[in-house]
Amino acid sequence: MFEFPGFSFDRERHQYTLNGVGLPSLSNILNESLNIFYQSNLEAMERGSRIHRALELWDKKDLDESSINDTLRAYIAGWEKFKKKFKLDSFDIIENPMPSLKYKFACTPDRFSLSKLMLIEIKTGIETIAWPLQLAAQLICIKPIFSLSTAKKITRVSVIVRENDFDVKSHCKSTDENIFLNCFNVFKYKKGLI
Repeated sequence: MFEFPGFSFDRERHQYTLNGVGLPSLSNILNESLNIFYQSNLEAMERGSRIHRALELWDKKDLDESSINDTLRAYIAGWEKFKKKFKLDSFDIIENPMPSLKYKFACTPDRFSLSKLMLIEIKTGIETIAWPLQLAAQLICIKPIFSLSTAKKITRVSVIVRENDFDVKSHCKSTDENIFLNCFNVFKYKKGLI
């Protein structure tokens, strides 16, 4: 797990701070700038959170398998199928909250593999226009950690995990980072910050 001096994340409240100052979260930036509100289907959101948490604990080898039901096992099987196909044995980042020190926002990338140069966002819901921008923002945060000079080498994918299966959607447009930064400026403008 990567740590950043003065940075903290409150998982319960989904709040990031840097040196005591709140940082906007990636989801808030995209929700407000693109008018996408994930809270519209609370049941689907809660299901996605349970699956996400199970996959996190699974990859960290910290999942109590007796605590999960057959549906979660089926999602884990779908995730494992993806990992096997792409030969992903381990990850350098698993659900690690991090700030962009340069731009002053924060996010929690799902998975990153330096050996495969792959940034992965795990999805269980319906695709939105925010997906490629979410990965672009995460890449902005990850690049300085690994001294990655160019984003062109990094494969950015959304893995849509299903019961016993998966789909992959690639997001590698060179404009995604700039579009995200434009969204961030819209967010700051709406908040009266610029």
